[in-house]
Amino acid sequence: MDHIAMTLTEDQLAIKQMVADFAKRELADGAFKPETEEQYYTRLRKLGISRVSDMDWWDEVSLANGMKLVCVPAQHFSGRTPFDRDTTLWCGFVLVPPPEFANDGALFFAAGTGFGPHFKMIAEKFPNLRLSILPIGAFRPEWFMGEVHCSPREAVKTHKILKTRLGVASHFGTFPLADDGEDEPPQRLSEALQEERLAPQDFRILDFGESWSVP
Repeated sequence: MDHIAMTLTEDQLAIKQMVADFAKRELADGAFKPETEEQYYTRLRKLGISRVSDMDWWDEVSLANGMKLVCVPAQHFSGRTPFDRDTTLWCGFVLVPPPEFANDGALFFAAGTGFGPHFKMIAEKFPNLRLSILPIGAFRPEWFMGEVHCSPREAVKTHKILKTRLGVASHFGTFPLADDGEDEPPQRLSEALQEERLAPQDFRILDFGESWSVP
């Protein structure tokens, strides 16, 4: 693994542990992250990640083998304390294949985000998405969490807006962030897929540790 793509700085403890683990095993020597304050550069460098790049929405960087990483909008907030709210940016990423494999389609990682007009913008800029990793959890109560976290029904709606070939569910079943718990998001996703007459294979729920070769 050559790079780590960070989508927000909300959970510094998890980020610190993840980056430290990769750095310890020398699996990553570079990081791309949304625009942040200097303190986050310092933390990453102390963990052995020396090449750190800030990215604004729609910024692009070239990777190995002709691939591109594009920073795309998300709808969330950032901050670990009452004193650093929204001092850093939040984002998703699109991984674009080399030109000779353009027909294979790009990969979209939405990260933690609420439902909003940014999905239509991403669909317009990337009309050929092979796979979209979309959040389905931490959505209750919806009147409170809906601005920053998609519900399973909104994730299916996003899947259709993006016209992505395949979807994979994320952002559920790990941390107790909201009132929906571990089991409700997958259940509600299955119901939403049935309502929209989409097959389970179109929008998959992977088990923890499960690998899957994307067709």
